[in-house]
Amino acid sequence: QTLKDQAEDRENTEKKAALSRLGLDYAQLGYDLSKLESVPSEIQGAHAAYATTYRILGTNLKKIAETTTDEAYIDAIQKYNESVESLSRRFSVVVGVFSANTVTFSSSEPGSIFLFTPNLSL
Repeated sequence: QTLKDQAEDRENTEKKAALSRLGLDYAQLGYDLSKLESVPSEIQGAHAAYATTYRILGTNLKKIAETTTDEAYIDAIQKYNESVESLSRRFSVVVGVFSANTVTFSSSEPGSIFLFTPNLSL
């Protein structure tokens, strides 16, 4: 919603600031993930790539708020979209590594976001 709000009113300083803060938050999340100390060796590579991609996504989101021309805005949006796609791929890799190593989490554990349980009802 923050990106949509800023896109609809690109000159609004409050909306630019909100988007910039969101980008900084995502970048900080990536940094925090990268500093986790107890990452099993089986997932260290996927974990590092996932954390790095969050930092890149945050940086790219912040750059959208900093644009001053339409051309720069379009370029920033394209780079942000690429980082979103990359994050999705990295997420899938983490999920795959967990699945291959039969890692499970209860629904109340933070890691449960990485588990996919199809819930089919017809």
